[in-house]
Amino acid sequence: MLLQGLELKRAIDELVAERLINSSKTVRKKLPKNLKSGNYFSLLYKDGAVLVYVLLGKDIEPEVRARVKAGQPPIPGLITTDPGTPAAIRLENGYLNQLSESTFTAIHAVSVGSKTNAQLTGITIDLNNVEGVNQKYIVDLCFIISPEKNKHVFDPLEQVSDLLVQYTSFISAHKKSVSSGDANV
Repeated sequence: MLLQGLELKRAIDELVAERLINSSKTVRKKLPKNLKSGNYFSLLYKDGAVLVYVLLGKDIEPEVRARVKAGQPPIPGLITTDPGTPAAIRLENGYLNQLSESTFTAIHAVSVGSKTNAQLTGITIDLNNVEGVNQKYIVDLCFIISPEKNKHVFDPLEQVSDLLVQYTSFISAHKKSVSSGDANV
């Protein structure tokens, strides 16, 4: 389930560090708490043709890594690529989509179609698994990139760069930090 392209992950990590973590004080002070403190880890994975780059708090890293090792989705309920699976939001044929500060309970947050990219910030996924155990994940920052159907050549680094420009513009325009999923959808 993890993308084989470690070079791509490193390049995205460097881009995120340059544009967010090591950026201006104005941008840094508005980042989610885990990103401000350096208490995060990044994960790049593929779900079908969809590329997902996510920054999460280090506190859930062991659980997420165990899920990946077991062949399970890293963050259950974050995205689905199956159009028949219920989800709160469907994204398809759209660029620079943005979703922030939302909580999704007992439903997938986003159904992703083709020809789409999106930036998610402060998203809380709150689910009960099949054993009835509550699982809660806070996604500090996530970039979703889905190529056009049957198109094999696309530049995910360029798309992440575009999404980072959008995100820094967004957080620069807001007085408070964008950090915890407290709005409900």
